[in-house]
Amino acid sequence: MQIIHCSPYRDADGKPRKDVKKEAALALGPKWMDILKAEDAVIETLGDNIDDEYTLICNANLIGDGPDADAILVGPNGVWVMEFIPGKGMYKAEGERWFVYDNKKMDYQLVDPNPIVAARDNANGLYDYLHSKDLPIPWVNPVLILTASDVTLNAEDTAATFLKPDEVQQFAMQDVCNLEPVMDDTDAAMIVETLRPFFGAPPPPAAAPDEGQEVPTTFLGMTTTQWVIIFVLALLNICVLGGFAAFVIFNSSQP
Repeated sequence: MQIIHCSPYRDADGKPRKDVKKEAALALGPKWMDILKAEDAVIETLGDNIDDEYTLICNANLIGDGPDADAILVGPNGVWVMEFIPGKGMYKAEGERWFVYDNKKMDYQLVDPNPIVAARDNANGLYDYLHSKDLPIPWVNPVLILTASDVTLNAEDTAATFLKPDEVQQFAMQDVCNLEPVMDDTDAAMIVETLRPFFGAPPPPAAAPDEGQEVPTTFLGMTTTQWVIIFVLALLNICVLGGFAAFVIFNSSQP
């Protein structure tokens, strides 16, 4: 299986970028490295059981300001949009509603962001986009993968496939590889190429000051140096105006 990484927190080989630690922690939480490792385990399982006719595109942004697609699997047997759900706990899915068990309230609580809706919207968006490019694929299936092993899930009447870590291998072998082909290798490659504008290169991290370098302080949006310049200019203006006023007064006092 070929893998394309588009995440701003990974390099082209999929390794976590050490130069964006703060940004990653802000976006994914303090345990962002654990989240990436859990995703890597799923990706590795898929790669061990799916051949190179398939391409896995990770973190392509299909919906503008919406959430990115954690993974898109493209191959002769179809197209799948995958959403990774990190963290341990007890979950419940009812239709398109997503609940997490709250130990303090001793009940399931409806939560947002909703991974079911994210997977559905990305799948629908991908389906519509490919059809607009004259690539009439028959379907795009949403798949939600819980990446932690210590989870409990109760799913009822959902329009998506849910997988625990120990079910990913069976999914790859049966639900992907054993399906009847819906396209040939050329069509699959064309889909990947058509999605290339959504890949994007990881953006460069925000420039950080060198170690030991003083960060300029600001007041009302201006640095100390800027305020000193303004003060000096104002003082010069006062001196000029004062001198002019003294000259006028002196001349007026002369007979």
